[in-house]
Amino acid sequence: VGKSIRIIDDWISIATEYSFNRVKELNAIVAPRVVLFLDVGYSKTSIFVIEFTAKETHLLDVEHLRFVGAKNMDHLIA
Repeated sequence: VGKSIRIIDDWISIATEYSFNRVKELNAIVAPRVVLFLDVGYSKTSIFVIEFTAKETHLLDVEHLRFVGAKNMDHLIA
């Protein structure tokens, strides 16, 4: 039997990386912290609004701007 691969959403990996680097800081917060992440990919740009508390993470909003990515910026510059 082959190995299976688990694929996760972009926002989950971004939120996980953010929280790993700020464990002590996030454990000490009293009020929820809302953070906006901007992910400029090759063919699209994504915006994630994520709320962090001491024990939970919630996705508040996500928007994808199709056709606005690094590829398009390269064409504008060239």
